[in-house]
Amino acid sequence: MAVQITHIRVADPASHETITHYAWNQNGLTGTWTKAQGVSYVTAHPGDTFVNHGGRTVAVSVWQEVGKLPYLRTHADGYWNDNLLSLPRF
Repeated sequence: MAVQITHIRVADPASHETITHYAWNQNGLTGTWTKAQGVSYVTAHPGDTFVNHGGRTVAVSVWQEVGKLPYLRTHADGYWNDNLLSLPRF
């Protein structure tokens, strides 16, 4: 079942790499993930996680840069984008 990321907690300065936690909703069940838990879930369930951006469903994927820890980013219309950073903070 699809999981919607609804909010983020981010350190300063705000970037995808500094998101520390994700709040999620899955059919009314809610919870939070640390960055590592989010990466682990999305890796194990590709295509299952999304954000709602302006009424559109946008896929969440794992992004890995050489020499850095993986983190989550959104991917829509063939482009990696900043939809996660547009989410409300908690």
